[in-house]
Amino acid sequence: MTTTCEILPHSTETKLSPDCLDAVRDVMVDSLRATSLAPIIDEVSYAITGGKMLRARLAFAVGSAGDVPRDALLRAGAAVEMVHAASLLHDDVIDGA
Repeated sequence: MTTTCEILPHSTETKLSPDCLDAVRDVMVDSLRATSLAPIIDEVSYAITGGKMLRARLAFAVGSAGDVPRDALLRAGAAVEMVHAASLLHDDVIDGA
């Protein structure tokens, strides 16, 4: 799915169009579909793509300040969110939760 995402300038801070976080979620799901998780991704994607996505927002804010291309921002936002989700899952496994 292709989502339109534009970075909206707003005084000294960067605002994201609502579609940007949807685009990050799309990149996450598409990336995971290319792995051995493909058969179950539709059933578990809600657990990975939910939340406020603060890390993706931070990646957009930092990247936008440096004129990083939109596609690179989407991939960076997806990457930090997936690493965060993996660390939470790993922690749960180690804790036996």
